[in-house]
Amino acid sequence: MTFFDPLDLLRPTGFVPTDEDIVVLVKLLPREKDQTLKQFGEEFFKNNDDYLISEYYRNSNVTLAGLPAIKMIGTYYFNPNIFQQSQGYESFVRQVLWQISLVDNKDAFFGIAYYADRSNFNKFLPVVQKMIESVKLTDKKPQIIEED
Repeated sequence: MTFFDPLDLLRPTGFVPTDEDIVVLVKLLPREKDQTLKQFGEEFFKNNDDYLISEYYRNSNVTLAGLPAIKMIGTYYFNPNIFQQSQGYESFVRQVLWQISLVDNKDAFFGIAYYADRSNFNKFLPVVQKMIESVKLTDKKPQIIEED
């Protein structure tokens, strides 16, 4: 099963302030056949030694884009393997918030991940929570506008 690539923290897409050590990722994660949101949370968070969970919610109050979701807050520990070390990657620790849901077409999980050093985590948390609350999923195709 392929999950979060820790190198994504080093190649982020999304909201990245230039003067702070934080990252907000928007991710689509593959779903194994008939895997439920609960099973995904067990494997991705609870059975993953890279995360130390401090808060974990999967109830009717937790949603993402109007869909049932998991919310996990904790600490992420990145320890590079030998290949990653040879590429110059070093160990680091970040505070993390994940909010993740099974998308309607049920082919993948859709999630937003917020990683920050401990000193900045609470500083940007309200902005990230507002971003999460504002997410809407549609079945519309992207509109492409080309100029001549």
